[in-house]
Amino acid sequence: MLLIAESPTIRDVSVELLRLAEEEGYLTARVIRCVICDLDTFLVPGEMQGRCPHCGTSMAAAGDRQFVRPFGYIPFKISGNDAVRRIQDWQRKFRWAAGGLRRKLVSPENIQAVYLSYWIFDAVSSSRYRGGRSLLDPEETASRFRKGKKGQPALREPVSGVVKRHFSDMVVPGGGSIPPKILGQLQDWNLKGLRPFKDSIVKTAQVECDQLKLDEAFKVARAEMDEQIKTEVNSSIGGDSPRVEQVKTEFEKIALKHLLMPVWVSACRYGEETIRIIVDAQNGRVYGQLPTSPTKIATAIAGGVVGALTLGWLLFL
Repeated sequence: MLLIAESPTIRDVSVELLRLAEEEGYLTARVIRCVICDLDTFLVPGEMQGRCPHCGTSMAAAGDRQFVRPFGYIPFKISGNDAVRRIQDWQRKFRWAAGGLRRKLVSPENIQAVYLSYWIFDAVSSSRYRGGRSLLDPEETASRFRKGKKGQPALREPVSGVVKRHFSDMVVPGGGSIPPKILGQLQDWNLKGLRPFKDSIVKTAQVECDQLKLDEAFKVARAEMDEQIKTEVNSSIGGDSPRVEQVKTEFEKIALKHLLMPVWVSACRYGEETIRIIVDAQNGRVYGQLPTSPTKIATAIAGGVVGALTLGWLLFL
């Protein structure tokens, strides 16, 4: 079920949400711990080793770990073979990428199905604010302009009021296996495809372990909510230069969903770098970046120089 927390103030909302999450129960699964990335990933039951989705390093199982039973999941719509084809098509725009790296990233042993962990928050807030608005006086401004004086004196008017907001689907990534830059792009999830969680789901793909705990995830969501509330308060105050002196926010209702989102991950080491390609397994979009090959660039430059010299010699003759 959807986890709901209700309170007039919710002073300790993180504790309340954690209690409700724990009521959903826990699952126990075997994990691999990557000694390079210091990240845990749940293995498919029956497997004794797997690859770290962050760096692609092969690791043996490191024991069992519990995690809160998710509320739901989005199923894989893109098959592994389709993911390989999409990565190959995507790679074509990286003309100067190393050929060996490109082949390695589409090899079957480097591509794995992973469920990413997300915390999703809904909330209803009520914010009482106090501030002031600045209203320009057209006559005084015109007079000062004629006299050559700088600045625009303003009439200040105190303002107070209440702003109510309904926040829907505030998405906070719970794991740390995907770089923040890619995670920032990987947000176009269609939650209409959401299905109730089943224990059998963990048998089909690796599951990302939560690195961001629930109370920390709520702080991230709360910071984003506060920014949106601040923007709306400024708009509500109005005027030419709104000034906010105080905002007190109370949450009337908060809803939580712990979800698993599907991706295909291809990761490997390239020199001192870790290269990752992510395929959204719901819509098929590909995310990532390939480094350029110094050898290819040097060869192209050398070829251009030889070609220019050859053309110059022919013109000279």
